[in-house]
Amino acid sequence: QHHNKTHALTGVTHTAAGLTIGWVIKATGATTFAWGQLPHDKLGGLADDDHTQYHNNTRGDARYYTKTQLQTSGQAQVHWDNITNEPTDYPPSDHYHVGTDIITMVFWEHFDGLNIGDIHGQGEYNWAGNWDTTASANCSAEVVVRLGANKMLRLTDNNNAGSVLTKLSFEDDHEIVKGVIKFNARVSALGKKSSMGLYESGTRFALIRFYDDNKIYIVDSWANAIYLQDYVTDKWYKIKIFVDATTGKAPVFIDNVFIGQIEMDHQAAYYADEIRIQTDPVSTGYTFDVDDLFVLNLMI
Repeated sequence: QHHNKTHALTGVTHTAAGLTIGWVIKATGATTFAWGQLPHDKLGGLADDDHTQYHNNTRGDARYYTKTQLQTSGQAQVHWDNITNEPTDYPPSDHYHVGTDIITMVFWEHFDGLNIGDIHGQGEYNWAGNWDTTASANCSAEVVVRLGANKMLRLTDNNNAGSVLTKLSFEDDHEIVKGVIKFNARVSALGKKSSMGLYESGTRFALIRFYDDNKIYIVDSWANAIYLQDYVTDKWYKIKIFVDATTGKAPVFIDNVFIGQIEMDHQAAYYADEIRIQTDPVSTGYTFDVDDLFVLNLMI
């Protein structure tokens, strides 16, 4: 008997007592048999759900699948890793190895795969959950059409005393100690405030700010703002920040040109655990667009 399913041994009569669920009799010769366990793919007549073994542990109710099932259908968002030779929560496109160790995690969001409209609750990233938005009246964070089938994220602020914030929070043990955040951003009007970057427990970690003096700054852990360059309306800026909390260094590139570097607080337990994109409560009547968001985590 296997998973409450009975399999007949044909050709000869066999009698055995004391069998428990999950164990089968395995033929070892023409007329002999022995106790054993058979792979799922050696048992016929079972549907996929019959191949599922439930158990309860500290992670709750979990499922187990055959290697073939994982490779072909990605059951329960679990994937077979041919390098570590074991199941993993992370698909091959999202992680890389040195030997059998997973050393980097990455996601690249063009927003093209998300639904038009409010971004809150959308996205299901393997180590960053989904988008969480807090918006005042007349403010929003939405996926909109950029060009053709391409989409982007647009924050709209039409509240002089309000703002909008949307964020991703990294899972435990997947915070960024060393890594890269890259994105394209533009602002629709001068004299406004918008910002985007990495945070650690609600505190600035490495933050790009489009300020109301029409300049772009990077803000460090102590809220020091370092001038990078001026900006103009409706121009896309390609921004890339390399962060290293072990040294406290964060060099910044705009449009593939090195602009400057900030010093980050790099106490022993420091890391980035959020991406935040937001407008400012004292600015109103503008949009802040973001596209091509890329995050690389170099230490897992």
